[in-house]
Amino acid sequence: LIISVRGSLGQQRWDAWMGGLVFLAAGVCILAVGSLAAGLGGPAFTPSSMTLYMAVQDVAAVCFIAGGRARNARRCWPPGVVSTSIAIALVAIGNAWLVPDFVARYTIHGIGMFFLLGWAALETAQARARRPGIGISLVAIAFALLAVDYGQYAVLQLARVGMSDRYIGVDAYVAMLLDVILGFGIVIVSADRAQRQLRTLAVSDSLSGLRNRNA
Repeated sequence: LIISVRGSLGQQRWDAWMGGLVFLAAGVCILAVGSLAAGLGGPAFTPSSMTLYMAVQDVAAVCFIAGGRARNARRCWPPGVVSTSIAIALVAIGNAWLVPDFVARYTIHGIGMFFLLGWAALETAQARARRPGIGISLVAIAFALLAVDYGQYAVLQLARVGMSDRYIGVDAYVAMLLDVILGFGIVIVSADRAQRQLRTLAVSDSLSGLRNRNA
């Protein structure tokens, strides 16, 4: 949908945010395959599948950070972002192979995602301060709520609160809803950008950039 909307508006179809959504969707697909395998009596998640899942989720979060930085006219991939991402990815990979319990694995992964998505939320909030709008507000809120959603597992584990299968299932639907809100927010951001471009064209010459008589 986002690719189609951007194409119809004459905008660049792919950017860091779009890449983040693709990797986020890939993570959901991996979870779906694991759930299907468990339903058929096989292992739900092997260390390999968990490593793949955590890797694509981490890459998605890093892409979201880069997208926010791009909207703040900053370098998308500075050394700090790259080195932090690599460190979190290495922890996630070691976690997937060394920790036998799924909830414990996911908790460690959730801490990393909480940090990365929180960073993405801060970058997007700064972009919203520069150019307010409903779309950018939805994106910032979605990032913040997704960060809290991932971070809650660590809090519940530290509080020694058990999580039932029903709770985890409901939380998965909540996360999916937040992903949808994130997608709609990005669509609105694209529409807002097209509207600003049309306003600029209406009052200025497209070649010289000088203001015309309509201004």
